[in-house]
Amino acid sequence: MIKIYTERLLLFALDLTAIRLLNTDRALLEEHLKLTPSAMLVDPLYQTEIDGAMQYLAGKMEEMPEAFPWFSPWEIVLRETNTTIGGIGFTGPPDEN
Repeated sequence: MIKIYTERLLLFALDLTAIRLLNTDRALLEEHLKLTPSAMLVDPLYQTEIDGAMQYLAGKMEEMPEAFPWFSPWEIVLRETNTTIGGIGFTGPPDEN
């Protein structure tokens, strides 16, 4: 697992197992990652978009495992509380542009 530490934050790319847990239940993902439960609330409309994106990204990660950090969603964790406070992601590896 790729991890980036700052003074306050930990950022890391989710693997396929974690993405499947995220698609099932965020609480299961947080338990799997040994994070403090966040009780993160996501608008149902936005959750539908997230679910679709996760399916697409998981497919790309299986297709191109060497580029997984570029397709993986990344968790943003507040180190002080070990709680997810957000997420980021890319749409694929960099290209010539």
